[in-house]
Amino acid sequence: MPKPGHVRGRRGRQHISRTLAGVSKAEDSRSGQLTGVAVVFIGAALAILTPTFFWVATPNARYNSVGAVVVMVIAGLRLAFLVGAGVQRLVDTTFWTFTYVFLGLAPLVQLRLGVFPNTTPNLPTALFDPALTGVIVGCFAYLAGNHLSGIRAPIASVATPVTLHRNRTLLLAVVALLAGVYFVAKVGIGTLLASRAGLDIGMQMAWPNPLTSVMVRAFVSMSLLVAFVALAKATRTGSSHRHIVLQCLVGAALLLVVNPISSPRYVFGTVALGLLTVAGGYATQFRTRIVGITILSALVFLFPMADAFRYGSRAEFKSDSPVGALTTGDFDAFGQLSNSLLYLQRHGSTDGQQALGVLFFWVPRDIWPSKPVDTGILLANSRGYTFTNLSSPLQAELLINGSWLALILGMFLLGWCARRADQRIRAALSVERSPGVLGCILPGYMFLILRGSLLQAMAYLAVILVTGMFVQSKSRGESRRVQVNQPRADVSRKSTFLAR
Repeated sequence: MPKPGHVRGRRGRQHISRTLAGVSKAEDSRSGQLTGVAVVFIGAALAILTPTFFWVATPNARYNSVGAVVVMVIAGLRLAFLVGAGVQRLVDTTFWTFTYVFLGLAPLVQLRLGVFPNTTPNLPTALFDPALTGVIVGCFAYLAGNHLSGIRAPIASVATPVTLHRNRTLLLAVVALLAGVYFVAKVGIGTLLASRAGLDIGMQMAWPNPLTSVMVRAFVSMSLLVAFVALAKATRTGSSHRHIVLQCLVGAALLLVVNPISSPRYVFGTVALGLLTVAGGYATQFRTRIVGITILSALVFLFPMADAFRYGSRAEFKSDSPVGALTTGDFDAFGQLSNSLLYLQRHGSTDGQQALGVLFFWVPRDIWPSKPVDTGILLANSRGYTFTNLSSPLQAELLINGSWLALILGMFLLGWCARRADQRIRAALSVERSPGVLGCILPGYMFLILRGSLLQAMAYLAVILVTGMFVQSKSRGESRRVQVNQPRADVSRKSTFLAR
């Protein structure tokens, strides 16, 4: 006799199947309801409540700020879909987060108060509306490129599975560690933990040539980051203890060289986001949602305070409120975009000369005396500013190089490439807790690319790309295609990293 409750035969198996299917559908339904609530809540918060709050908080508007509200609505609705639904599009989320805070929220506050960063005085008020128009046009061009790229390739094609080359990974880790030791010995631990200005002076004394100084710092910091991410992915395969020890040494050197006291915030942010990503910060839909909300909040509330030790060991804050912080030099992107339009009116575009300097950033000025300067410096010099360490958002870079046509084409191409990159990242996340090495690092570094200047960002970017590709190894075998339409809920799969 069968045991009580025991179901036998074909009918029993069908009954169990239907029961499990019903449970699965119920769970999916609950998950879909929670996602819908999150999308609506975040959309309302970003596209309605936040603009309304700052609009009411600044009743005596000095300049027209409708364009800034439009930017916030566009970016807010897009972030509601990405963050609220927990969609693992890391590059896309970075773009819209930067747009929302630096080209939407900050301009809204500045225009309403009539207070602008003191690093960009005497802004061309007549060009405020055209500047916001440029942001909006760029947003739609980006959306078009992103959407068309998804139609063109709705399924991420991974031509050849990418793993980590064992020997190259270990070689990079050793070289990066030795470079880190050399760097620390050259500038001193005390200098590294004093202030950003103090470290700049120490580096000038150690490497008087500016290009050499930048390249050394870029190589040390980013090679350590790439090596640590690669080793972190490798330890999940059960590597030997000596690899774990090496990872700990590389991690310690990384946190010493790139620390929140003396490091530029965008560089430290790249490291922090890279470590968070490789630790599984985007492994699930829920984590992706939490990380997205945290980054957005941190840019508004923590980003201005993260520069407190720039000029000394004693913390100095530029503002005592989030609203006041949005009018400081940390949020000069809108002002610089306005200055780029003024430059365009007075001098015309550079016909790609600035882009040429970006491509050949590695050429010393001794060899190329007429090498273009950072676009931020170019704009500062054109306005007669004494302080030249200014940003140059990507929209300004495109306008300077080729006027409005370059802006539209450049943002379209950025949207296209962002979708392709995100497809590969989501394909990797469908089988692992974290994307590949470059997928862990580049989305965070994109904040600096969007902020500009591009020439300033190229040294670190080049090291990330070269070292990231150096440790990669394409496995032999047939190509495969991975469906990435739905974010996965959880993973527990082994990695093939550090395999020969």
